[in-house]
Amino acid sequence: MKLLLSIFVGLLLQFQATAQDNNHLLTNVSYAFFGTGDLSGTAIGLDYHRTLWSRFGLHLGYSKATGQGDNTLQTIGRDNRAVLTNLSLEGNGEQASDLANYSTYLIGVNYKVADGNKHILLASGGLNYKQLQYNYLSSFLAENVNSQGIAESVSIESTSLFAEKETGFYFGLDYLYVFDNSISLGLHAAVENSNNILSKAGLSLGFRF
Repeated sequence: MKLLLSIFVGLLLQFQATAQDNNHLLTNVSYAFFGTGDLSGTAIGLDYHRTLWSRFGLHLGYSKATGQGDNTLQTIGRDNRAVLTNLSLEGNGEQASDLANYSTYLIGVNYKVADGNKHILLASGGLNYKQLQYNYLSSFLAENVNSQGIAESVSIESTSLFAEKETGFYFGLDYLYVFDNSISLGLHAAVENSNNILSKAGLSLGFRF
């Protein structure tokens, strides 16, 4: 995070004096789809685009996404369930499941697909680095045979917590409508492809300088 901010500030200071509407600083709020769509939520992002050569340039970004599912239990069949004996259960607390928090850092290149006074279309792609925290709620059957020889079973819910880091690729599109040659309002869409895929679509507010 500190390295990304240092690079970001350095680029701003280096190019500010000579920039002629080549810098775009965007903040976006998006609807987020996690994985195959079993979780959904919101994402807030910050993106910096700097045009260096004609229509090509540098892209740096950060996003924070939070999602939640519908507490769906994983299906455990009779053949692969865990079997316990001498079982004792206590408490009646509910478990929260299908929760995810993604912090993503982006570095890559951008290309101005369209570059007008009012209408701008930016395409970007590169590497993403994710810090993830998520859980899964699963169930299995515990079985015991009582003194009459009858099998008694109970379903148990279990929450597995995960904290991981992973890298992958990303691709994004930003359409911008520029007001007064500086402030822009636009549409934002992106896919962060890695073991845990995140897709986003939403609105952006930015500045061109």
